[in-house]
Amino acid sequence: MKKTKNILLLLIVLLSYKTVISQEDSTLTMSYYENKNLKEIGATVNGEKEGEWTFYYENGEIKSKGNYANGKKVGTWESYRKGLILRAQTTYKTDSTYCTSKFYDKNGILTTLINFSDSRTKNGEAKQFYKNGQVKEVGNYVDDYKEGIWLYYYENGQLQKSIINKNRKIEGEFKSYHENGKLHEVGNYKNSLKQGVFKTYYSTGTLESIGKYNNYSKTGDWIYYKEDGTVAYEINYSAIEKPDYEIIDTSPSTK
Repeated sequence: MKKTKNILLLLIVLLSYKTVISQEDSTLTMSYYENKNLKEIGATVNGEKEGEWTFYYENGEIKSKGNYANGKKVGTWESYRKGLILRAQTTYKTDSTYCTSKFYDKNGILTTLINFSDSRTKNGEAKQFYKNGQVKEVGNYVDDYKEGIWLYYYENGQLQKSIINKNRKIEGEFKSYHENGKLHEVGNYKNSLKQGVFKTYYSTGTLESIGKYNNYSKTGDWIYYKEDGTVAYEINYSAIEKPDYEIIDTSPSTK
């Protein structure tokens, strides 16, 4: 029964290419796996792939399909996991190597949207999504690296944090928020390290702590507050001496 279905499918594909062959002097091209199952099928014109092409897994299921023009992918391509479960949809822009890809999980839920300047280099807007469809993070890539402002969200849609990326490093003002929308932390980064004054807040909006960082290490006087606004305790991190002993790792080796 399975062989009969495969034969019928092949006949349908062959018939669909009959018009193309006669009109454009195309050559129908097919290749096979060692088990004789069809691996790929499509037309070529002057040695270049043209029109619709379909690629298969060794078990006979469709792996990907889409169209070519002068040997280049055009339009929307779809790729599948085994079981004909949609894995990705990629739309190629006309006369350009740029494309937009949407990736899906095993349940068919959209997880990621990325723009590429070619098949591998991320350039342009990118988004990740929660299972409920809410945006998880959004920002831009330049040559595979995050650049500019990136925004991160909670699953309820509330902004979680904003980060500024510049020349492959985190720079400038950083803010994070509680899930209720209240400010959680604010400060600045330099060369991807916390630098200068940082403040943290309780989810009620009252100040929780204030102090300075020097290359991501707390330094000087830090003041910590109770939620009612009174001082809980103070610490001078500059006065804390580093241990004058060596810490020896006695845990089992994993090499």
